Parts: sequence; structure tokens; C-alpha cells
Amino acid sequence: MINKSILFGLIVTIIAITGKAQNIELYYEGNLVSSDTVEIQGDVIADTLYPYIFQGDTTYYYIYEALAEIDVKNISPNILNVQCKKRYLQTTSGTENYFCWISCFPPQTFESINPATIQSNETISIFSGHYKPKGTLGCSVIAYTFFNDDNPGDLAMVVVKYIMQDCVFNAIAENQKINNYFSSPYPNPARDMFFVRNKAVDFKTGSFELYNSLGVKVKTFPIKSTTSDMNFNIQDLKAGIYFYRIITDNTIQKTGIINILN
Repeated sequence: MINKSILFGLIVTIIAITGKAQNIELYYEGNLVSSDTVEIQGDVIADTLYPYIFQGDTTYYYIYEALAEIDVKNISPNILNVQCKKRYLQTTSGTENYFCWISCFPPQTFESINPATIQSNETISIFSGHYKPKGTLGCSVIAYTFFNDDNPGDLAMVVVKYIMQDCVFNAIAENQKINNYFSSPYPNPARDMFFVRNKAVDFKTGSFELYNSLGVKVKTFPIKSTTSDMNFNIQDLKAGIYFYRIITDNTIQKTGIINILN
């Protein structure tokens, strides 16, 4: 499900933005994704305990996984060797996740070992993100970056928002109004400055956070409860693709990606 106005308290979310002359495109369910957020809603009913009996001893475990499959395309005239890495933007305690890129990696692995070779104009379907809620309700947001092993600045990003029942029926129901009151940053791509409009939501404390592609926070802007456009000066930031989070009263309300130009 693609939703251009989504709150960041949950993914599945997938976003890919082309900066400069990026050579990698991402597709979800056959659709090119750019400045969009994709959600994956988990089947809570399916996430039940299963018994495993070995030598008379019974162990119970969860086998259900929410799955995010992303197609990666090389739009350059050259062969690309592409790696994948994951970053946590928000995780629910007690859950587990891993990803597959050529081979599948354990949860504690955050970057692929070997690059996948993609021919010019070729699309490959070898990536999958796996989220195991393990009986835990809530939301987790995980960012995946696909980058050229020979030029790491040549990349595309995906944010996946894995949503379990509690987030769908409780957290979103409570926070959807707040999320809708914040616009996405504009213009996007941005140069020197961008804006976010607050359409009259009231809160005590708030901040707008920017993270680079490695998941490192590079900027925090305090925001106030107002109905006017909020402006953010980014003249001191390098060109690139950044994650953002809007937080009010210690709750993440909205997330996404913004492309900053020189």
C-alpha cells in the first residue's frame, strides 16, 4: 500500500529519491517509488505460537514474518555492483528482523558482504526484508540503502514501515490527525531552505530531525505549535539524500526522505 502522507510511528515504508545523476531505481509491486512511503501491515492472527518437540521437550516459537520485496534496477549504461545496508529508524522491543541480498543475513548484520552485479537496464528481484513481530504489537521502521560499491554516493533508499495491529488500530487512530496536519517538506529536492506547513496541531514540544544515509543525526530544528509555514535553513549541509523525522511531545509523528542539492 502506498501512502504519500504517512505517520512515522510504525514500516512498511519504501522511499527512493534520485539525487544528481543516480543510477539506481527501486520498484515496489511494479511501481517506481519516489518520495512515497510504503507500509506493510502484518497479519496478527497468523502470528501465533507453534510447538517444536525434540526428544520429548517442547519449545514454542513464532514463524510468521511480514515480508517486503523490492526490485532494484540499474538505469545506467554500465554494469553496477550494488550492495545493501539497513538502518533502524524505529524498532519495537521484542521483535526481530533480517534482510536478504544474494544471501540472507542474521538480524545482527547491517550490511551485505558481497555486491550483486546488475547489468545495464536490468532489474533484479533478490532483495527481501523480513520482519518477525514474535507476538509483539506495534510498529517498526527500517531503512534500506542500495548503493554502488564503486561509488557509494550513487544510491537509492527505501524505508519500510512494518505495522502490527496495535499500531494500525490504536496508535494510528490516535495520531493520524497530527500526522495529517504536517505537510511533507517542500520543495523536494531542496536547495538552501525548505518548508513544512503545520495545519493547526497543538503540542508542547517538537523537533524536526535530519539523518544522513548512514543513520547519523546531522540536524535538529526545534519547532513550535503554529499554523504558519516552518522554514529550515540547510545551507551548511552537503548535497545528498536525508531521512527526516517530525517529533511532537516525545512521539514520532511523520517521517520521510528529502533530497538536498548543492
